[in-house]
Amino acid sequence: MSYNGIGLSTARGSGTNGYIQKNNTNSNLLTAYERRQQSKKYSEAKKSKIIEHKDEVLVKHEHRRAVEVEVSEYRDKLEDEDKLTDEEIDKKVEEFRKKLVNEYRMKNEVQYVPRGERKNEDEQDKEEQEKYTKREREVQRPSRSYQRTRLEY
Repeated sequence: MSYNGIGLSTARGSGTNGYIQKNNTNSNLLTAYERRQQSKKYSEAKKSKIIEHKDEVLVKHEHRRAVEVEVSEYRDKLEDEDKLTDEEIDKKVEEFRKKLVNEYRMKNEVQYVPRGERKNEDEQDKEEQEKYTKREREVQRPSRSYQRTRLEY
């Protein structure tokens, strides 16, 4: 009942069935330094996801700000001319603001792409999955100093 020289020569009289189990208690230990490095990689990957989300918010904010700058310049121009009343200026400024916002929306709307020019959705999914798995592999990859040890008795 031995396996590679490990275990009982026979199970007779031992009170067991002679089955040999592998001891995994010491095989996956990391040093404190390696654990810190892995946690840093993991936190950096999480931060990159958060930053991607912030970028969208920042882009929207920058656009809104640019619209308001253009609107205020237009208002100043109309006020300098002294031909219109305040109510007419307000009305024109609101129309100008709506026009700029609609231009932005039209620019950011999904536009129709003919079937022949479209990228296959499966290919897009594969590319996104590859990016995700690459990032996850970097986070979960054991450090170079990590080695599996083989316990021998």
